[in-house]
Amino acid sequence: MTQLSQIEADRLLKVAKRAENTSAYCYPPSPGERLETVLTATTGHERFFLTAWKSLNIQGKLTYQTREGNHIVLARLDCGAEHRNPNGERIGSPHLHLYREGYGDTWAIELPNSKYADFDNATSDLDWLDSFLKFCNIDRGILGFEELALK
Repeated sequence: MTQLSQIEADRLLKVAKRAENTSAYCYPPSPGERLETVLTATTGHERFFLTAWKSLNIQGKLTYQTREGNHIVLARLDCGAEHRNPNGERIGSPHLHLYREGYGDTWAIELPNSKYADFDNATSDLDWLDSFLKFCNIDRGILGFEELALK
């Protein structure tokens, strides 16, 4: 498995990102649907992927994820399902996975959490997406999101 240093992962998460293609998608996805968008750093050097999917099997489970390149998860927000950390600690929903050197995205932090205030006021699927975009430094005009949020 390819790994990043923690310093590099933290830097990549903070890099300003924008969608390469602004085709309209209907966020959030329907149950069983997976949406993916290619992102580019505003410097134009790094590529990322934003993925959103809604579980068909677990009612209410919604996931947003940002990956470096095509494989390393930098951040993942899970709503509607619990998680068990490698130490056995049970984490409720919603929770945030962040890349941790040597562990990938296997550890999660329950939200709300004062360290991650971007998520404090989220109550709907679109709120969670908005909070996640802010947290990952992704242009919030992505995929017509701002127009969707007004509907």
